[in-house]
Amino acid sequence: MRRVLSALLAALLSAAILLSPSTAALALAPGVADRPIAVGERPWGMAVTPDGSSMYVGNYRAGTVSVISTATGSVTRTITVGTRPTGIAASPDGSTVYVTNQGDGTVSVISTASGSVTRTITAGTGPYGVAVSPDGSTVYVTNYASNNISVISASSGTVTGSISLPASPHNVVVSPDGSTLYVSQYYENRVLAVSATAGTVSTVIPVGSSPLGISISPDGSKVYVANYDSNDVSVISTTSNTVTATVDVPANPLGLSVSPDGGTIYVTSFGDNALSILSTTTLAQRVVPITIDSGPFTPVATPDGMAVYVTAMDSNSVWVVGGFATPAFTAATPPTSASVGSTYDYAFHATGSPSLTFAVSSGSLPDGVALSAAGILSGTPTVAGTFSFTVSVTNAYGVAATSTITITVGEQIPTPSPSPTAPTSSAASTMLVPAAVVATAVSGRASFTG
Repeated sequence: MRRVLSALLAALLSAAILLSPSTAALALAPGVADRPIAVGERPWGMAVTPDGSSMYVGNYRAGTVSVISTATGSVTRTITVGTRPTGIAASPDGSTVYVTNQGDGTVSVISTASGSVTRTITAGTGPYGVAVSPDGSTVYVTNYASNNISVISASSGTVTGSISLPASPHNVVVSPDGSTLYVSQYYENRVLAVSATAGTVSTVIPVGSSPLGISISPDGSKVYVANYDSNDVSVISTTSNTVTATVDVPANPLGLSVSPDGGTIYVTSFGDNALSILSTTTLAQRVVPITIDSGPFTPVATPDGMAVYVTAMDSNSVWVVGGFATPAFTAATPPTSASVGSTYDYAFHATGSPSLTFAVSSGSLPDGVALSAAGILSGTPTVAGTFSFTVSVTNAYGVAATSTITITVGEQIPTPSPSPTAPTSSAASTMLVPAAVVATAVSGRASFTG
């Protein structure tokens, strides 16, 4: 059964009628989110510039784009675009931002240098998602009402081709090598893998119910899809183009993005006003409440991964949630040899946040040696032998890095015995010279005559 968003999307996609913004009071989640940043009415899509300096937020009802300085957390410019802006993407060099306008079937091209619209391109009917090829030469726009993708030349600003699809497309991402587009189809419960070169659908991938938000890992090995009505996230292997895992999340997941380091998935849940933070390695999750009745929609992490911006439709704002960095060892080469009875001491170091914890995840430490949660490996070995073990460093969200160590413990080194006292030189001389030839010292004067 389609839930509230089905009706919401139907209204948004087919008419200009929108739900009224909520009048409920805002409430920050203690220790989680910074103050909300006020933007235009019904903020929807959002993109960050590659240098991380600015967030571009499309305001669906206002027909504007708010530019947020990530340094100051304030809106520095408001740019008028087309009717009902939805999807936003930045070019790889950060010079241009593309905005799809559902209401008038156009794409607004914004110069980040001038902060103004430099070109308006006519796309298909109901342009929704937008993605830019890794080399910045091509822009792909999904048109949900005309069932196709407009292929746009970034240099000329003209539509150079069209890719027909079997049904209405919504969001789109491009593989890191630029060869494949992945398109979510909300009403068909599937994702399409589309060849960018051939311009045809190569694989139809069934996923959960009502897929909308979609993102691809930085290495291109996985595609993640938020399924609104089945309350889960589908994990797709791009090698097989099949779903390899499904993760339950809070009610009605809408937006989804992968952190720049590939270690984390951020998922907004419209029904629970929450942001889920999932580890891509373990798929374990933490849930962060955003605010009361805010309608979280699109999450976008800064390039350094230290903050996540979330559009909140009902409160006409953007929330900033503290992000984190995937752990990475900076010192993980302890001495490989030790001896029974001799003190052993080494400090592991790693970058990452928040709250790093070190532990032995597999194998065995030498007897008498322990690893503290702070990464100090110390003690006095009591048994000789070879010991192999894996040390992990894990942040508070369950994302870990590991290093495998082998230490060989030798037998105890014997304590040297004291050396015997050597005889004095005079005594030695006396002992070595036969008694018969020892001369007696005589004093006197010799007299010679002749």
